[in-house]
Amino acid sequence: MKNYIVIIQDVSIKPVNTNYRIEIFYFPSEHKTYAGKFPQGIKGEFGPGIRSLIITLNHVANVSEPKIHEFLEILVFIYLKPLFLEVRSYRI
Repeated sequence: MKNYIVIIQDVSIKPVNTNYRIEIFYFPSEHKTYAGKFPQGIKGEFGPGIRSLIITLNHVANVSEPKIHEFLEILVFIYLKPLFLEVRSYRI
């Protein structure tokens, strides 16, 4: 009996959430608060993976910004809404 190898390619889109603990220091003598910085490449609430996906969809795949927004809203609905419901159910 002979066999052969078949390679199946697929893509998986799933959220990867990373928590950062940013230290905050208050200096009473200066009346100022200083906060640590995020690692390089992290800006705002989105990591480099989602930012590069948006740029690729827009410039390479020629997807309009409204369609990218719609795509991201669907991902939030699929992945994050069940998470919020699950968290709420534990708080009750």
